[in-house]
Amino acid sequence: MKRSRIDQKKALCAVLSTAVLMNSVVTVAFAESTKSYKDGVYEGQARGYKSDIAVSVTVSDGVISAIDVTGQNETPEFWERASAIIPKIIEANTTEGVDMQADLQA
Repeated sequence: MKRSRIDQKKALCAVLSTAVLMNSVVTVAFAESTKSYKDGVYEGQARGYKSDIAVSVTVSDGVISAIDVTGQNETPEFWERASAIIPKIIEANTTEGVDMQADLQA
């Protein structure tokens, strides 16, 4: 039971680090209009639980079209949980409203 709680905290740390990174990259891409982002490829990195996580975010036609992880060295079980939010961020076209906690409970 104690280990499970520690594992959840570690996974949450990785997920939140990824979300902060994604939010930072997306904020840079935000255009003057609040309805779309400026097209381009944006790169950034933030500290995860065990390693730095580097991503490349592609914005096409004003929306997030791809988020590619270009570097990470997280524990596979934690990374599996953390990376589950990437498709949700792409679908929502933002990090706002993406429920990372639900992925940890799954």
